[in-house]
Amino acid sequence: MKKVDVYFDFLCPYCKKGILDLVSIMTKSGDLQVNWIPCEAHPRPEISRQYTDLCSEAYYSTVENGGNGTEFVLKVYEAGLGEGKRIDDPVLLTDLAALCGADAEKVSVDLKTRRFNAQILKNNDTAWEDLGYLAVPDYRAGDRELKSMPGCMISEEELRSFLKEI
Repeated sequence: MKKVDVYFDFLCPYCKKGILDLVSIMTKSGDLQVNWIPCEAHPRPEISRQYTDLCSEAYYSTVENGGNGTEFVLKVYEAGLGEGKRIDDPVLLTDLAALCGADAEKVSVDLKTRRFNAQILKNNDTAWEDLGYLAVPDYRAGDRELKSMPGCMISEEELRSFLKEI
């Protein structure tokens, strides 16, 4: 089975498109395992219309508490970029986690205590400092990478080609 790490931000329209392409490829191929790594394109204290740290924490809590991570990612994109909802709302995030099969009460507690905040800070450092990414989404498999550039979309064809080579 092929494995790929995907660094992404929940408010990035390029990420949404890239992830929809990736999920389509995953569904058709059946031999791809994705490690979703949410990071913030605009982490605090940068100015942002909405921060994604809590949403990213909800992803980890959803997975740990029995939910489907890929489904959660898709539902958050639909809620935020599709329906214009506030994806920094803990009630919405808990509801989405429950729709994905997670224990809502445990997710709610995790969000209130910011249990996964250190993980998001680590993801940010890894993406922006250690790996030197300039934009998201970015795809990594072993020592191979497919990197986004600011203002440039990675096409589905480029993504397919990358995944065939890993």
